[in-house]
Amino acid sequence: EAALETAAAALARPAGDASGPQLLQAALRALGRLVCAMRAPALGASAAELACHVLGAAGAPRSAEQCRTQSLQLLRSMARDRAPGLWSEKVCSLVVPIVCSAAKDGAPDLDDLDDVALPTQAARECLRALARADPHRVVPEVLDFARKASESVDALDRAAAVHALSFALCGAQEASAGWAGPLANALSDRTVWVRQAACEGTAMLAEALRPDPAATEGLITLRAALA
Repeated sequence: EAALETAAAALARPAGDASGPQLLQAALRALGRLVCAMRAPALGASAAELACHVLGAAGAPRSAEQCRTQSLQLLRSMARDRAPGLWSEKVCSLVVPIVCSAAKDGAPDLDDLDDVALPTQAARECLRALARADPHRVVPEVLDFARKASESVDALDRAAAVHALSFALCGAQEASAGWAGPLANALSDRTVWVRQAACEGTAMLAEALRPDPAATEGLITLRAALA
């Protein structure tokens, strides 16, 4: 409770208070340790809500890059712990769409598309961990996000859809029906960083997915799209 209270106090500080982000980072680190040690569902749900609140408050000083990264590390630790009860359906439905949105690179470097901001990379690795821990809940949520984002007029949203889906499927290591659709569309996208995301995702998944009919069918679809 003390860690949650500290985090709440940090979030309530005025935007110009430089100590707010430091307190918030410390509280998030403490929560990460406590949740995995205590394995209490109520504490886990509160910690997940806090992390999502921080991730959803982009732009404010108290939700600076370090705080967002720490929030994602907290969620990743919870997923990797795999304690029974920590990942309820409610928590999963809250966390996954927000982490998918955090996987969006809001300012890609056109001179180096591999240069990705730390919170963005942390979000992608978090999706990998989430899907590995609970593929049957997480992958459908990510697929739903990817299908919607892939129809956006914003190329950054379309690229985020590809990254989110690729990292989640790499974590799950198993394909589901229709998984290749957003990637195939992205391979012919008019924007270079969307196409690059799709190419990288295809290469990752060719190595990560376990052989099965759904994986084979999807990879054939992607190979045809690359031709």
